[in-house]
Amino acid sequence: MIEVKHRLFELVQEKEKALGRRLSFSDIAKGSNVSVKLVTRWLDPDVPTTRFDAHVISGFCHYFNCDISDLLYLERVEQ
Repeated sequence: MIEVKHRLFELVQEKEKALGRRLSFSDIAKGSNVSVKLVTRWLDPDVPTTRFDAHVISGFCHYFNCDISDLLYLERVEQ
């Protein structure tokens, strides 16, 4: 089986390093034009992200100045 995964945590770390400061969930939400709750869900390591809405992906890609392939990837998982 193949699952869609994301690299949001890594993108946050890269942006924090470039800015020289921590990003709050609110910063990410405002910059991406999504809710803080959605950012929180995507960054919660205990809850797998299973919904990938176009406006969310577009918002994250805009905020992090990245391509979709920098945010999302496919991973083969054993069942």
